[in-house]
Amino acid sequence: PDTVSNEKKEDAADLAKKTGKDFDKAYMKMQVADHEKTVDLFEKASKNVKDSDVKSYVDNTLPKLKAHLEAARTLNKSL
Repeated sequence: PDTVSNEKKEDAADLAKKTGKDFDKAYMKMQVADHEKTVDLFEKASKNVKDSDVKSYVDNTLPKLKAHLEAARTLNKSL
């Protein structure tokens, strides 16, 4: 996309109002949600993509995305 969605603009504006732990908590909540969406998209792509190069990329990237999601969840819980 060549523009930022209204949802992301609102998220950024909300974060800009926060400081300290409130910022950290809101930021990590967004990170977890975004990682969950990304993992879901990659899992669906892994099942449905036809191009072998794209499938290879998706299948190689998915474990890294899942690891990032778990790290984000762990960090989020610690806040």
